[in-house]
Amino acid sequence: EGFVALAPDLLSRVGGTAALKTPQEATAAIARLPVLPALSDLREGFAYLSKHTSVNPQRISTVGFGWGGWRSFSLATMAPTLAKTVVFYSSTPDDGLANIKSPVLAHYASRDRAITGNSQWTARELKRLGKTFTFYIYDDTDAGFFNDTAGPRYSATAARLAWTRTLEFLRG
Repeated sequence: EGFVALAPDLLSRVGGTAALKTPQEATAAIARLPVLPALSDLREGFAYLSKHTSVNPQRISTVGFGWGGWRSFSLATMAPTLAKTVVFYSSTPDDGLANIKSPVLAHYASRDRAITGNSQWTARELKRLGKTFTFYIYDDTDAGFFNDTAGPRYSATAARLAWTRTLEFLRG
């Protein structure tokens, strides 16, 4: 798509994603992962990209899905020069929303009631804070609708639309 991408393996501190063979192993590894070191890894990745010769530091953005979406949202609270933030079916950090400088694009699943329900609060809070927050709720979808390995949760139609919106947002 014409972007430079960095996809840090946030599970490297507990053995790395490649060592995990089942979704149950991934869930257990995520549960063991300390939050603050993972966020530190994201800040270091942001710093690395900021110095990379192929990257315009004013255009660095973050995209995260589910568990990684919360981390992308959290990076936005810690990186005032982050250009744009995209999250897919992600919870919202409890603290730091006032620190977000980047516009946020969020994609939610209609049947993911807990996370999608929280998006209403997120929208109100970010609006109150004067932040730019655009969110979409995709009909007849579950969390994971973008993941083509998620079996019946995958929705090709919703994934295509969400990706189109994401690219337009990042390029805009």
